[in-house]
Amino acid sequence: MLKSTMQRIALSTSALSVASLLFTSLSSFAAPPPSGKMWAGSTYFNWIITQQQDGSAAPASVSELTFPFTINDSTARSTGVYLAQQYYFENQANGGYLGLQPQNDAGGKQRIRAVFSSFIPGSVSTDKNCSSGADGGAGVSCGVIFETNYGSTYNITIRQTSEDEWSGDLVDSSTGKTVHVGSYQLPAKSGGLKLSGSGFVEYFSGNPEWTTSSCGDLLKISGVIGPVYTSQNGGAIGVIDAPYEQDSEGGTVCRSPDSGFSSSPQNFDINLNGNTVAATGRTIERGFTSGV
Repeated sequence: MLKSTMQRIALSTSALSVASLLFTSLSSFAAPPPSGKMWAGSTYFNWIITQQQDGSAAPASVSELTFPFTINDSTARSTGVYLAQQYYFENQANGGYLGLQPQNDAGGKQRIRAVFSSFIPGSVSTDKNCSSGADGGAGVSCGVIFETNYGSTYNITIRQTSEDEWSGDLVDSSTGKTVHVGSYQLPAKSGGLKLSGSGFVEYFSGNPEWTTSSCGDLLKISGVIGPVYTSQNGGAIGVIDAPYEQDSEGGTVCRSPDSGFSSSPQNFDINLNGNTVAATGRTIERGFTSGV
């Protein structure tokens, strides 16, 4: 089962507290890695929506959020990398994540795996794309592999379908194709989606996991994390803080320039209730090898 950043941090209902947790709770990397290995390291960022399109303050919660992702063509078409966004609910201490994982080509076709998971105890699902448990703990894990072409923008939407029931669906912006990722039911009165969260780009495989023999062997990842938005109440678009790499912990974690990390603002066009709205996402790059 995938072991990700979500397992290594205690999920918080506040994006402001998440930033501090990301550093202080990665103490497992304070220990030296196995002989001859380096920790691959991860990249983190926070997001928040504070204002509606009409200038009024954003509500406390919504029943729908969309998370844009682009995996650029230079990304290694190989398993082992996860671009993720984390979301939270009003009345739950834990939350969930969604995102994309590059895959190995098959039959000459490029493929990506979409992920949609809850880490909330008491979550259940009868969806064929889902299974019980998340990263070895409570929750529900959903995922589906789909054929595509790298470079497209994929909009993953989490939407409330009935009280305490949520669905995750992806739309490929270049083809209009919709891919159902998964669905689950939360405990009663979990509330709506909060308008702040966090995200990460991580290497999750290796032997042992999260390690590499050389930072120069890191799989190439080049992607764009788009601004989170909602179409509710006239629409609202969020902002993303500048991504940052995990602390080096005594030089045992791959960091720039050895990691190939770079980040920059990226112009983004959001189709919001039939109108195209300019916004800003973040390009994140890391690693070197093609992995094809």
